[in-house]
Amino acid sequence: MNDERKTRPPERARFEKIYNDLSWNYCALHDEDGSLHFCHLHWSGYNDQYWWKKVATKADEQIAVCRECGRRYHLDFRTCIVTQLGGREEVPQ
Repeated sequence: MNDERKTRPPERARFEKIYNDLSWNYCALHDEDGSLHFCHLHWSGYNDQYWWKKVATKADEQIAVCRECGRRYHLDFRTCIVTQLGGREEVPQ
C-alpha cells in the first residue's frame, strides 16, 4: 500500500525577517478539473512579545484563504509548516 501522506515531508512556508517585520509566503499548485491553479498565500507579523503571545496564537491569524479558489490553509508560525484545511470559502466573483 502506497500512503503518500506518511512519506511526504510537510509543506513549509518561506520565512523572512526584516528588522522586526515578519513574513511567511507559501505557494501551491493544484489540478482543478484538468486545469492547473496557482495559490499564493502570505502571512505577516511583528517580532515582539505581544505579537507572539496574543496575536500569533489566535486561530484566525493562522489561517489564510486563497482568493482564487477559496481553499483554506493553516500556518504554524514557529515551524513554518503549512497544512491545507478541509472545506472552502466562497470566493467573490
